[in-house]
Amino acid sequence: MSLATGVLLIIAAVYMFANPAVPLAALGFIFSFAVLLGGVFELVRYFGALKPARTGWDLVNGLLTVLVGIMLLSASAGAQATYIPTIVGVWLVAWALIRLMTAQGMKYLSYAAGRHLQFSAIGSLVLGLLVLLFPMFFGAVAVWGIALVLMLIGFVFVGDFFVSRRAKRTVHISPDGVIDVEAK
Repeated sequence: MSLATGVLLIIAAVYMFANPAVPLAALGFIFSFAVLLGGVFELVRYFGALKPARTGWDLVNGLLTVLVGIMLLSASAGAQATYIPTIVGVWLVAWALIRLMTAQGMKYLSYAAGRHLQFSAIGSLVLGLLVLLFPMFFGAVAVWGIALVLMLIGFVFVGDFFVSRRAKRTVHISPDGVIDVEAK
C-alpha cells in the first residue's frame, strides 16, 4: 500500500508540474462551488432564524453570494484558473493597506516597531500587486509548490516501502503523529 500510494503521489506531482493550469482550474471550480454553497447556507440560515434576528443585510448577503457563485460556476475553466490568484492578490493588497495604516499609528507608540511593520506591509503590497498583475504565473507557482509537497510525500512513502521490506518491519504514523514500528 505504501508503494502504490507513493507512486500515485509522484505521478500526480509530475502531472501538476507539467500542466499547472488544470489543477488550478479545478481549484477555481471547487472555490466557485463553495461560494455557491455558502450563499445557499446563508439564505437557509436567514429564513431559519426568528424574525427579530433577521436583517435585510443578511438576505442581501445571501442573495449576492448565490449570484456570485452562479457567475463563477458559469465562467470558463481558464477564467476559473485566475480566480484564486486574483482573490489572493486582492486579499494581500487589502491586508497590506491595513498594515500600513496600523504602522502609521504604531509609530507614535514605538517608532522602530512601526517602521518594521511599515516595511513588511510594503513588501506584502508589492507581492499582492504582482499577484494581481500576473495571476496565472503565481497560480502556477502555487500549484508547483503543492506538487513539490506531494512529490516529497510520495518519495517518503516509496522509501518507507523499501526500508520496511529490508528491516522486516512496518512503520505506522497515526493521525495524531505518533510513530509506531511493529515487526512483521
